[in-house]
Amino acid sequence: MNRSFSTYLDLVRFGAAMVVVLHHVWGVIFPAIPLPWPGHHAVVVFFVLSGYVISYAVAQRPCSATDYAVHRAARVLSVAWPALALGAVVSVICGEGGPRLAFAPCPSDAADAIVRTAASAAFLGQAWLVDLSPPFNAPYWSLNYEVWYYVLFGVVFCGHGRGRIFLALVIAVLAGPRIIALLPCWLVGVWLQRRQMRVPARWAGIGFIVSILMYAPVFWFDLPIRLRTIMAASWPELPGFFGASNTFAGDYLVAGIVALNFASAAGLARLGPVLAGAEQPIRKIASYTFSIYLYHAPLFALIWFGLGLRSWVALPALMVATVLLGELTETRLPLVRAALKRWFVALPAQPAPFGGKRS
Repeated sequence: MNRSFSTYLDLVRFGAAMVVVLHHVWGVIFPAIPLPWPGHHAVVVFFVLSGYVISYAVAQRPCSATDYAVHRAARVLSVAWPALALGAVVSVICGEGGPRLAFAPCPSDAADAIVRTAASAAFLGQAWLVDLSPPFNAPYWSLNYEVWYYVLFGVVFCGHGRGRIFLALVIAVLAGPRIIALLPCWLVGVWLQRRQMRVPARWAGIGFIVSILMYAPVFWFDLPIRLRTIMAASWPELPGFFGASNTFAGDYLVAGIVALNFASAAGLARLGPVLAGAEQPIRKIASYTFSIYLYHAPLFALIWFGLGLRSWVALPALMVATVLLGELTETRLPLVRAALKRWFVALPAQPAPFGGKRS
């Protein structure tokens, strides 16, 4: 992965996170100026990007199950659990059963908050037909999906022996249909990286423009929703059964367009000079992406309801608060990784499953 393409992926990552934030808060802050921010499409972008980056990271050196588990756990837990703690704090400040926003659901009582937080901490909030969003943090749903994808990838690509395929199937069954329904979007990224898919330089610019033109009608006509409506005519239970994955047919289309965009960007020689001057700022803002995604809902509820800051000022206040929390958590990732590695090393040796080597 060359520097210009890596920088482009960072820019896409940050842009997708901001689209999710604006999708949630724009209508609340600016109800008189409705804009259709494609929040769910941005999540699909995250899935493709995540599959690509995880596959790339594992391909750089011999796969160690321990190293993989430590790196993935540190990345997730450094922000996920603090986000859950933040939701609990906001529940206390804003009051149980208090004001509600679709993206920041308030628990009905303390028991409800505990159940939702515990399920989310174990990443079981979307398993099978469960739909438990943590207090004030509905966007957390996609992290439940991501963690199961990380586990499946680790078992298949970092495991040993034929038994790993059987174990992956068991894990897929435990994850349930909602999570597995969007797995192809994540695997598109893996496939793209494993196959080293890159549009030749002479066609890369055209491919890049075509990917944008292809997405335009998908966004304008909201094709995933339209496809869901067509499918629901024959299967009325589809939306409820698949939950957050109920637009999966259209999501596959979005994932394919994203894949074409990435493959074109990888072969686009002109991308380097365009991004060269902004490389460091882009990498800096992208380093807060995970924080932006997981902290924005509870922070916004705190700012809007708890502090009563109900104007456009809430948006810059949200960004400042997110960066501050990111400095305390996401940027401390190396410390979390080191602590987890010490804990893994301290564990007593156990035989590896299915005859593989323990690593």
